[in-house]
This record gives sequence, structure tokens and C-alpha cells, in this order.
Amino acid sequence: MPRWNYSPWIFILALLVCYAVSVNVRYQQFVSWQKNPKAYFVGDRPMMTTLDAPYWLRMAREYNEGIYGKDELRNYPSGSIEFSEKQNDRIPDEFRTVKRTEEKVIRYRDVPMLSFMIAKLVSFLGGNYYLAGTLIIPWLASLFMIPLGIYFYRIGFPSAGLLGGLVATFCSEYFTRSSIGRIDTDMLNLFFPVLASLFILEAYQSKTHKNVLLFSALAGLALFLFGWWYNKPGFTMAYFAVLLASLILARVRIHVIAVCSLLFALFAHPDFFSSGTGSVIGFLKNYWVFEDTVQVVMEDNGTNPASFPNVFQTISEAARVPMSEVLRQVLINPLAGWLGFLGFALLAFLRWRVLIPLLPMLALGLLGFQTSRRFIMFLAPFIGVGLGFFLSLGLFWILEILRTTIKTNESAIENHNQNQKNSGQPESIKISTSKKGKQKENTKQKNQNLESSGQMKQPSSSNYDLLKWIT
Repeated sequence: MPRWNYSPWIFILALLVCYAVSVNVRYQQFVSWQKNPKAYFVGDRPMMTTLDAPYWLRMAREYNEGIYGKDELRNYPSGSIEFSEKQNDRIPDEFRTVKRTEEKVIRYRDVPMLSFMIAKLVSFLGGNYYLAGTLIIPWLASLFMIPLGIYFYRIGFPSAGLLGGLVATFCSEYFTRSSIGRIDTDMLNLFFPVLASLFILEAYQSKTHKNVLLFSALAGLALFLFGWWYNKPGFTMAYFAVLLASLILARVRIHVIAVCSLLFALFAHPDFFSSGTGSVIGFLKNYWVFEDTVQVVMEDNGTNPASFPNVFQTISEAARVPMSEVLRQVLINPLAGWLGFLGFALLAFLRWRVLIPLLPMLALGLLGFQTSRRFIMFLAPFIGVGLGFFLSLGLFWILEILRTTIKTNESAIENHNQNQKNSGQPESIKISTSKKGKQKENTKQKNQNLESSGQMKQPSSSNYDLLKWIT
């Protein structure tokens, strides 16, 4: 019979309850919209709360209509057919090339995953693309809680994983960007990184080479899906480095590591894997070297007739947040945020090996202090985990105190009963002195035999148990 705090069934139930709470809170926003349709609906179409939503919905509709790939609006006017025809008229005949008009086959990977999912679900909702995109938000935005909870259950801190998921899902920054009407890629941008980290952890903890190879391939597959969802190959390189570090720490043989690397690259897709380095460099240029007022200056013969502001200044989620306000975006009380951050730092110090797979997410979260507020949502799970770790410590001490108290009371009752039994015996049947000595000698010999075989029960110590539990 497993102990209640490590029972997988109780944990699964608690995890599903947390997931259901997150889904329900987001869905209640939609219920509120339905109660006031004049403010939030145009006909049967709910309103959108992000400028990118119409793009994803248009891609879904064009995929279903079979005209996907002829996008004239994304790069207007240079991407329009009219502009191309006018440009062709200006090209001299000797430089013209006749382009072959071939029927383009639309592959599923050519369509963004978000648009692909909406295109497949819209038939169940009467062809309403806006409604289909809106109703998947609560389910997908809360999905990251499942792999996050399983991750920390696997390393022995289930309450830390549960609380980390709750804090992250209701973090102000993430909740705003994954609320009803916000049809965008943010809703799964936590799920895929956590899923890849979980598979790398399983590869690290695997006892057989077969499982190491399996979970390495699954980690690559998770990043392939993430690339289809978000199209940021840099994540693949970051998690590849983490996979190598974990396998080296697990003392996996070099030829097995080589095969794991090959499987990871194949399942992540070779083209996507090879473009990861360039993506990381571009990411660092945009976010690591980031200034508040960067302008692009157009020069013409030594003069500056025009200047343009940095495009990132027009994106609210790319704006900086003062360091004092970063943790306030996670929890209302900044003190609780710092306490959670301290708790995770303590946990990382004690169990750093099993937390290595989470390093890419942690690095992104720490960027929230330096550059853009969009990275705060990656910091939120770690603050929740830290609070959950302190909660685990508190529960452990409470259970230890109760266990010690109950054991002491049982011993006192047992001694009291034994004394009463001995005091009630007649004097004539008491054991003789010589027989007592022989009995003591036999008992001593028996204890020595038990001690030598390792069966002698050692006295419990809460400090010893706590050290063993957290390490």
C-alpha cells in the first residue's frame, strides 16, 4: 500500500482537478461574453482580443478552401499579384525568366499548427472559425499543467508541480495572453517546452538503453511539434544541449549518446534542427541587446531625412517591465514571489541534476528581468514550484511531529500496561536471579546477531529522514 502523499492515483486526481479548475476559469469568460452578446459578439462571431487572430483564422479558412499559399495580405503591397505584375513589366526582356506554373501540393506542415487545428475542428461548430478558435483556448492554455505536474511527481515533489501549474496558469502575464478571444500561439508555448523537459528527464532516469533511446526520440518529436506550432528552431538547439548534458551526467556510454543525438535530430526534423543556430543568434540580437529607444536611421548623401522607431516598441508584450514589477505580474504580493523564487533556488541547489532539463525555460524566465515582459510567463512556474517546495517541507515536518507524538504515546501506554501486569504477579512465580541472568545473556546474543545482519531497527531521527527525503 503506497503512502498517501506519493500515491499515483491521488496525484492523478489532484492533477486533473487543477487542470479542470484552470479550464473552467477561462471558459467562464466566454460564458460572461454570452450573457452580453451586444458587447462581445458580431452576429454569431465572438470578438478577437489580439491583432494576430484574424491571420490564423484566415489561414485555416484558406486551407479548407484549397487556396492556401496565395497570401497577398501578409506582405502587402510587395506580396500582392498586382505589384508583382507591375514589377515584371519593368524588367527588360533579356532578364526575364519564364516561371513554370505547377500545381502546388499543400502539405500539413506548410499550414501553421494552430490554423490546421482550427480547420479540422470548425466542421463541428457549423463552420464558425471564430467560435472554433475561441473554444480551444481554455483546453490548450491549461494543458501544460499535466507534464509539469508529472515532472515534479517523478522527482519526488508532487505538490511543487501542482502549485507551479496553478501559479503559472493564473499568472497575470500568461492569463492575459491565453484568455478568451486571444487566438494566438501563446496558449501552447508553455506546454511543448515542459513536455520536452519531461522526456529528457525520463531519458536521464531510464535504467535501460532502450528507454534512453525512446525518450530521446520523443524529446525530438516534442520539439518538432513545437517548431510546427511556434516556428522557433532555437529551442531545438537549446534542448539538444540539455539532452547531451543529462546523458553525460547519467554516465551513458558514448555510442549510446551518439545514437540518441541522431534520433533526436531525426525526430526534430533535420532541416529544423540545422537552422537552430541561426535562430538563437537572431533571438539574442532582438532580446539580449535591447534598448528602450533604438531607431533605424535612413541616410541619403550624408543627411538623415527620416528615422524610424524600433518595431519592438510597438508591441506591448515586448516592452520592458521594471524589475520591481516583474514578480507582481506573477503574484499580487511581490514578497510571495520572492519567497517562491528563493524556494526554487533552494530546491535547485539540493536537486540540480534532475532540474537540468528545465534550464531553457528557466533562462527564458530570467530574461523577464532583463528585456521583455513576454518572458515572465516562463518564470511563473518556477515561482510556484518554489512555494510548493516550502509547502512540502511544512507538510513533512507536520507529519513527522504527528508520527513522533503518536509513537511516544503508544510507547507510554505500552510501558504503563507492562508495569501494571508485573506489579500484579505473585511473589512465588518470579524468575530466579540465575534464570534472569541467562535470559539477559540470550537477549544480548540475539541483538548482536540482528545488528550484524542489518535487521536491527535504528532509532528514527527527523533530521535524518528530512535530509534523505530532499536529497
